Amino acid sequence: MTPSAETEASGERLRASYRDFTQDSWGLDERHKTLITRFRRENGRAPRILHIGNIANNGFKNAHVLRKHGIECDALCFNYFHVMGCPEWELAEFATEGFNFDAPEWSKVDLGGYERPRWFVQGNFVTAIDYLIALRTNSASAAELWQVMALERDSAGREHPGSSQWAAYDYVRVRRESERLAALFKVTFPDRAQAPTAEAIAGHYGAFLNETERLKRLFSDYDMVIGYASDGVFPLIAGKVPYACFEHGTIRTFPFDDTLFGQMCALCYANASDVLISNCDNIVAARRLKLGSFRFLPHAMLEDFRQDPVADVLRADLLANYQADFIVFHPSRQHWSTSEDLNWEKGNDRLIRAFARFVAKERPGALLIMVAWGQTVDASKNLVAELGIAARVVWLEPKPMRTVGQYVAAADVLADQFVIGAWGAIMPHGMMLGTPTMLHLDETLHEWCFPSMPPVLNTRTVDDIHAALVISTQPEYRNKIKRDGIAWHDRYHSETVVAGRLLDSLATCLEPDAGELMLARQRLMHAELLVLARGITQDNMGDCDKAEIRHQEFLGAVAQLDNKVAAIQATISSFPPTGSLVRVAKRLSESQSLLGRTIYHALRIPWRAASWLFRKLSKFS
Repeated sequence: MTPSAETEASGERLRASYRDFTQDSWGLDERHKTLITRFRRENGRAPRILHIGNIANNGFKNAHVLRKHGIECDALCFNYFHVMGCPEWELAEFATEGFNFDAPEWSKVDLGGYERPRWFVQGNFVTAIDYLIALRTNSASAAELWQVMALERDSAGREHPGSSQWAAYDYVRVRRESERLAALFKVTFPDRAQAPTAEAIAGHYGAFLNETERLKRLFSDYDMVIGYASDGVFPLIAGKVPYACFEHGTIRTFPFDDTLFGQMCALCYANASDVLISNCDNIVAARRLKLGSFRFLPHAMLEDFRQDPVADVLRADLLANYQADFIVFHPSRQHWSTSEDLNWEKGNDRLIRAFARFVAKERPGALLIMVAWGQTVDASKNLVAELGIAARVVWLEPKPMRTVGQYVAAADVLADQFVIGAWGAIMPHGMMLGTPTMLHLDETLHEWCFPSMPPVLNTRTVDDIHAALVISTQPEYRNKIKRDGIAWHDRYHSETVVAGRLLDSLATCLEPDAGELMLARQRLMHAELLVLARGITQDNMGDCDKAEIRHQEFLGAVAQLDNKVAAIQATISSFPPTGSLVRVAKRLSESQSLLGRTIYHALRIPWRAASWLFRKLSKFS
């Protein structure tokens, strides 16, 4: 089989093996309106969602979009102060020369009158949580904590008078919670050879495990929590149900590593009520993780400044100042190498080489504008010099997104990445503004979630990129791409599409599938018994009093689990049957009173081991 035929065959298998995600909502419809109306009627308020984590401003942007449609949203960004995780980066204009991108001192930056919203929370972990609790309870301390967070934010997270303090370290609590997570991993991934130890979890996550009560208090004010990247671990450790995870490349390789970070990443995604996939190629990782519920969510492109007259002025200035007749804009991070690490690689060198050929053969007056950020900026500058095109290349400092949009609209061609085969935020920006966009697009990885591919210049090699630059010099071709790109964006990638998908996820979390609910609860109960059994085996076998205490603890735990099963049975009875899984779960749960037949099969081995151990302990007594 030829490589192309093999790719087509794999694409056919991909489409055949999944439900038809292309039939999901592409905007807001009556279902979403009914969901919000019913929730308001039953609760006296709009649904409330907390977004945790804000790499690339994804948490802020999704919250911003949902708020436009009447959903109460807060965004929590703790201990992360990089400019690209701040709302100012999306909605304000400011100078970046001599700017501290890692930790801006915002109080000294001229933002042209922009003020960040009080629902975006950025500060130290405990101060930010206490502020949100105060905000949601209308406490007078919220105003004071807001000022404290401003000081923390402007000093890269240093403590100040009024900063909240971590709880006194409770070794027993941390040990108990870390053992629970270690057991949950074994239950969730029974076939993985490597599993995290309770000691390792406590060593790395101990400070957060020690704050479970604070987290539970915070989460109690929200109907749904979304953890971005690996921040789904926080609702996981606090036992918040429901919660969702948002991946932006996170699950491509990390969850399959045997590092502690990779293992905890896998755990929080596998136990989420729903997973939002923003990189289409990660359908493969989602299946490897055997996620129970997931959906595709396009990267939100804020449309607040979609029509910006400054772009025309900028284009005229660039053409005049550099005596240019064709502009290529490449805002991607600079990272290229021979290893092609899919977590980082952009293939910038391919664009530079193709552009050098384009200047030499077709357009001596062409101008390439790149952004000086990333790990291989120096290597890219050296390559530009080596190819003799330094006079036709302009380097910009990273610019806020409103300014980036002006450059995108001013360019003849927008260049994204040429390796991964998927897109992030750059390509949709070009589609929204009608600028022809080059990138490598693996269509077989995107057909599961898009009924129509974006009208891009699909390029991967130096030859591909050069050919795309040549064809883009034709005005008729650019005009067609502009019309088609805008239409595609409005149909498949607009703010309303993002809002609809997020509301679909909210509906899944508020009205979960009964079978998935049963399996999730069963998994948690299994982990609880594993922790209890481990504690029993670690007791001093010669201490009869301790053995008796453990025995009574075990009986108490069994009684609690039996009560949980009864609650699950009651929950299931409120759902209509949704398939054979639910019917089987109902039959199993009704067939045995102690723990329920459902749990019996999952717990058979640890239950027998615990029973044997208790008989031995009793005999010894």
